[in-house]
Amino acid sequence: MKDLANVLTSDSFYFLWEQIVQDFEHLNVYRNVLAVVGALYITNKTFQFLYSVAHGIATHGLSRYFSVRLTESGDWAVVTGPTEGIGRAFAIELAKRGMSVLLLGRNPDKLQELSDFIRREYKQQTKILVIDFNDPGKAYEDINDAFEKLDIGVVGLCDIILTSSECGSET
Repeated sequence: MKDLANVLTSDSFYFLWEQIVQDFEHLNVYRNVLAVVGALYITNKTFQFLYSVAHGIATHGLSRYFSVRLTESGDWAVVTGPTEGIGRAFAIELAKRGMSVLLLGRNPDKLQELSDFIRREYKQQTKILVIDFNDPGKAYEDINDAFEKLDIGVVGLCDIILTSSECGSET
């Protein structure tokens, strides 16, 4: 209390400064702990950022020069919904990377057009399977027959989202 009275009544800045320094010396342990926690947090965030940058470079930059051998797991890729959009781009990219492609869709004309394009541009085998899920039993039977005849390594489902009622399950 005497120190407080001295601080309050003192005109000396030096005395006031010394008192503040003494009070903060007791907080050194807390300051050091917070400094370590802060350093660990910043280190963690730095490594997360560097990992993201490295992953992005590896995924989008180096993959163009060092492609993965997709045919290790099978020579054929199955792509549903390949007639337009992402499905079409997916089928073309797989053919570009050396895979034969089984095209599953509803429109035989568009499937044939894509099949001809892949054969002409990328010299890859293609097969077409026209599927109508209005009769799920027959559709799955046709798909199973096609799968049994081919060495399938990649399956790309680009447009089929089925509910249990569409699959013909009985509840």
